[in-house]
Amino acid sequence: MAAWFEFAGQGVLAAHDMPVLDLVATDAEHRVIGHLGPDILADSWSTESARALSRIAAEPARMVRSALLDQRNLCGIGNLWAVESLFIAGVRPHRAMGETDVARLLDVVSRMMRQGLRTGCGHCQPG
Repeated sequence: MAAWFEFAGQGVLAAHDMPVLDLVATDAEHRVIGHLGPDILADSWSTESARALSRIAAEPARMVRSALLDQRNLCGIGNLWAVESLFIAGVRPHRAMGETDVARLLDVVSRMMRQGLRTGCGHCQPG
């Protein structure tokens, strides 16, 4: 199954090869996303980023790529953005979070993702 959602000029969500798609009413969404960390692309990110930093710091031995992909720490980063931003930041994916400047790394990820939304990265365009 595949889906393409357009959000009134605010962006798109493309999903390919989904095994399941469940639609949930807005007033019930806390039941399925209440455990997620702050959204790196949300307008509130500048004030919510401290919560993500705190969650990540709680596991200093965890590999950095794994921590970035854990949606409980912060949500919105997929594999593409994780590996690309790690490369740009010069951070090896298997490095421990405790050995990483997490605030700098999250800044790189956020800026790259926002630039991708503004300019329409090739991964965000309809095929």
